[in-house]
Amino acid sequence: MIDIVFSPKWFNGVDIIFELISAIVLVLIASYSLRSYKFKKNENFRDFAIAFFILAAAFIAKILTNITIYYNVLETFHVGLLSFTISSIKASSIFYNGGYFFYRLLTLIGLYIFITIIDKKETNSLFMIYFIAITTIFSTWNYYLFHITSMLFAGYITYLYFKSYKQRECELCDKKVNNVKYPLAAFSIISLANALFIFIKLNSYIYVIAEYMQLLGYIILLYTFIRVIKYGTKKK
Repeated sequence: MIDIVFSPKWFNGVDIIFELISAIVLVLIASYSLRSYKFKKNENFRDFAIAFFILAAAFIAKILTNITIYYNVLETFHVGLLSFTISSIKASSIFYNGGYFFYRLLTLIGLYIFITIIDKKETNSLFMIYFIAITTIFSTWNYYLFHITSMLFAGYITYLYFKSYKQRECELCDKKVNNVKYPLAAFSIISLANALFIFIKLNSYIYVIAEYMQLLGYIILLYTFIRVIKYGTKKK
């Protein structure tokens, strides 16, 4: 089986560490949201927990898939800008395709749930489910379809946070309470990372830059999470 590996050889495995950190961040935020829901009975916290748990599950699916790919590598040779990797027979194409299928599907579902929480407008859920399913299926052959859709979803979340930030900028005098700018920055970076992922076939180092930016985005979300906990503790 021949797989196309878009990262430089020295980066193989490093991206797994990055994605593991992102998954841990998402689980921490989801756990806090779930705990907040139990105390405050606000359904938004429950939905945030679901969205973050789904995004974490997406990263776990990708991690398991990448571990299998890197473990089964026998020989790597370069042709132009691409790195072709010959894998052993042990590597199951069903597992490979299935792993990335669930990674893409869960990522889009998680981002969509996130949008429905912070956007008060009604959307056609059946149409969006169909759109997400079609995008996931066709991105098996055209990977960039997934990243284009992820970029649009994350970009729309960024837009929603930007509107909220502009409103809160006038309404809140205490800047320490206004945490909107942090998820705004986080999703801006995540959107840009997905935009870079679209072009990873052009140069393998684009993949590295995109991975670093994606990790930075989730670290900023973790910082937001820490600030929320810190503020909540002081308030008590």
